[in-house]
Amino acid sequence: MNDFTLRVFYNLAQLKNFSKVADELYITQSAVSRQIKNLEDKLVVKLFLREKEGVSLTEEGKILFGYVERILTLYEKATKEIDHLRHTSLNKIIIGASTTLCEYILPKIMSTFGKKYPEADIYLRVANTNEILKQLSTNAFNLAVVEAQFDNPSFIVEKVFEDELALIASNRHPWASKEQINFNEVLSEPIIIREQGSGTRKMLENALANLGVELSDLKVKMELDSTEAIKNAVGENLGVAFVSKATLIKMPEMIKIVPVTNMESRFDFNLIYSREKGLTSSALEFIKCLKETFQTNLLSWPDALSLQTESGHKFIRGT
Repeated sequence: MNDFTLRVFYNLAQLKNFSKVADELYITQSAVSRQIKNLEDKLVVKLFLREKEGVSLTEEGKILFGYVERILTLYEKATKEIDHLRHTSLNKIIIGASTTLCEYILPKIMSTFGKKYPEADIYLRVANTNEILKQLSTNAFNLAVVEAQFDNPSFIVEKVFEDELALIASNRHPWASKEQINFNEVLSEPIIIREQGSGTRKMLENALANLGVELSDLKVKMELDSTEAIKNAVGENLGVAFVSKATLIKMPEMIKIVPVTNMESRFDFNLIYSREKGLTSSALEFIKCLKETFQTNLLSWPDALSLQTESGHKFIRGT
């Protein structure tokens, strides 16, 4: 027994005429008769009585009609709810983002996107990079943007933004008056770092590994779970720190970027989404907006982030 068979039965019970049912459902009269015969055989009852002016329901047919009417009403209600959910889902974008991106980059992009696509609803879920990567495999997001690679064949990883670590120090720190320092000087200086699981911390560990240095070789004074907290602590001259240059879009007056020689610290912000689940049209438009933002430099990068020193060390803008 399927949906179409029930609809044939329901229409015949109401119209009481095989020809009218055939016309309404765009089938032949013999097809109507066949559907009713199959239904009667399945239930082992007679559902209709043939009369001169058409057909009428038997007592068994009346019982079935009551249930079929409810079934079709519920089916229609379910279809409408599913259509509504599907429409809502098409305009709903759930983004998982690292704290760095959420605090400094995504708000401007979301504002630009929201003006262009006001019907879209964006839900931003923020956590450190490790947490975002853990949740990716649970399909918690339509897409994620983090400063990390993700080696999983079920997901597509696209580079959308190149960034670089910058060493910051207080304006009161002796390095504030220097045009550059050697990395070896960092080893003896109190340093403030992000918490375990942070993408910024992972990028720092990678940069140190390229120099044959481990995090334990640094004089770590404190670990903080917020880049803003780190910048404030550096401003109070409690130590120096490596932070993403993207976080210096708003450059506090109390800190200064100190160029470091002999240290390569570039890394990528990557867009990650499921290969199998795919993306809604709204999510695809958001990705387009995300890429256009970086390509056209809509983010206001301060001059300090494009600094060319006499030594040739260059801070490259994240484009």
